[in-house]
Amino acid sequence: MSTNTGAVTASNGSFLVKAADGTVEELDLGTVMMSVNLKYVELLDVQIANQVSDTMERNDQLELVTGLLSGLRELDQDSDGSTDVSGTQKITIDGETKTLETWLKELGIEYSIAEGATNLTESLETLMEDIQSEIDTLNDDSEIASLQLQNLTEKRSNALQQASNLMSSAHNSSQTILGNY
Repeated sequence: MSTNTGAVTASNGSFLVKAADGTVEELDLGTVMMSVNLKYVELLDVQIANQVSDTMERNDQLELVTGLLSGLRELDQDSDGSTDVSGTQKITIDGETKTLETWLKELGIEYSIAEGATNLTESLETLMEDIQSEIDTLNDDSEIASLQLQNLTEKRSNALQQASNLMSSAHNSSQTILGNY
């Protein structure tokens, strides 16, 4: 069926629908309703795909931030407290080794020496608290996104059910009409 761009009621209860290619079709109400429902499903599919993509990106970010926190905990345990706080310490996440400063920049986490910190341990404690806060935020965002995705899939399921019910109703009506002859 062609994409509908407009509809006008015809005198016999049907609808004249102008397609994108300029042709005009006369359709009954059931066909128009089914077409609208199927278009709605297409739009929901796009929203679902976008939501899934966003969720995957967020999960990747969460994995890296969690890996960074683990690396910082290891660095803190290995430190005797006398190491400088320059951000040049090496941290490995998923087999990739970079400086602390590089990881923080790539993950969009602001890095600054904790006020009054004189060694790595004091600075790391503050940084780990900030990163834990980032993890908590990403987890909260994931929960919200999960609920939104569930809502979109329920809407899609309902729209498909309505289209199915319309097709069934049209089929039953056709069978009744044919049975009367």
